[in-house]
Amino acid sequence: MKKKNIIITLFPALVMAIISIMTSTNMFSLSDLEAKSLIIDGLVIIFPVVFILQGVSCAITHTNVILSLSVSIITYLVIMFVFLNSSAFIYVFVYVFIWTIGYWITRCLIKSKSPKGN
Repeated sequence: MKKKNIIITLFPALVMAIISIMTSTNMFSLSDLEAKSLIIDGLVIIFPVVFILQGVSCAITHTNVILSLSVSIITYLVIMFVFLNSSAFIYVFVYVFIWTIGYWITRCLIKSKSPKGN
């Protein structure tokens, strides 16, 4: 596996893990309100952006789709079971949907811009 493919595969997992650890361990002396705000921002804004960026990157670099998405989803599930509650499970479907949108839109754009062969 190439270095760029490893980075694309692990980037969302690292971002999710760092945000979750920061908010739950009080690493930066965050108040309870700030920590809750950061984890909610992560769930609603940061994690979806990271997933769509991974989908776009996978389409551009032809990275293994199943491996990349699996690593990200498994990381989120571990974070959910350790730091969140089961009500956060619905976000799995949202993140997969967002990843898929980023992947397919980018793939369609790449195909439409490629020269057509005879």
